[in-house]
Amino acid sequence: MSCMRMSPNSGVPRMLCVVLVAAVFGLDAVAGADRVLPVWKWNRGVSRKYKLRIDREQNVRAENEFGTRLSMDAVIVLRCVGELGDRARMEMAFERLAIERHAGREHYRFDSEKKLRASVEKSVWASAGRAVMATNAQFRIESSGTISAVEGFDRTLGPILKQVNPADRREAFQIVGLFGGRGIKNLLSGWLGVLPEDPIGRGDTWTKKRRIDLGMGGEIERVENYVFDGLARDGALEISMRGDVSLADGGEFDLPEGEVVTEISESDFTTRTLFSLEEGAILEQVRKGELDLKIKVMRPESGEAGQITTARLRQRIEFGMVDGGEMADEED
Repeated sequence: MSCMRMSPNSGVPRMLCVVLVAAVFGLDAVAGADRVLPVWKWNRGVSRKYKLRIDREQNVRAENEFGTRLSMDAVIVLRCVGELGDRARMEMAFERLAIERHAGREHYRFDSEKKLRASVEKSVWASAGRAVMATNAQFRIESSGTISAVEGFDRTLGPILKQVNPADRREAFQIVGLFGGRGIKNLLSGWLGVLPEDPIGRGDTWTKKRRIDLGMGGEIERVENYVFDGLARDGALEISMRGDVSLADGGEFDLPEGEVVTEISESDFTTRTLFSLEEGAILEQVRKGELDLKIKVMRPESGEAGQITTARLRQRIEFGMVDGGEMADEED
């Protein structure tokens, strides 16, 4: 990957941390008495409703030290609008959305169920929240949980992000990481795409490798090692995962501002999933991730590292099907 130079004060390390965080973190057949092939089951007109909770924290040390915290509570509805063989055409919508972000002295907030102060209503976070709430996004999902590109959110957010003040550029990256098509696909892939491609029995393992486009001229590869732990309550499959991430292309990012070299010193990601045998759907999932990294801004005159930024990133994501969360459209 070719590299370009940048100013040491460009703020790219902070934005890269944001994008890296965003980046990270039924039975159809029985083969033998104890082996099953779990698959998602979607029928046209069926909707499933999930609660989503995201807690994200990053501590960054450069010339000075700062930390940011973000929490998000949402209710998401996934609806099957068509079937294509072993694939389903899906719509995704937010029924409720609440976001709170602390970055030093700055505090951003949006809640779709509460009236906000006039100053908050005019913020880029509130504008993005209203746009997301008004959008029905589309994607396709295979029975294994593999999904296509998510369309709709980028088109909705585009006009808003074009109006962002340059001083709020970091906030724009945070919003895209959460709600852009790439960010939503990363979120859904880690949630929906946990299933194996072959029949499994208790104790069996399988591995998934995901190349994730950061949208900043670089990619990461996430390696996920899954284990079928057996049956949990109500006959649900209990699946656990432990994995880590690595940076593609030696961690060098080809940015408009210049050359940035990133190193990951430690990463640890775990997931616990309960998958309903009867419904062909996830009932619960908890994902945890921790990442330590070093970001080096190269000096143009010497090619040596100038500003060095270290960061520790933590994230916890919880999904849970709302009671009575599966709904079918009424027949005409």
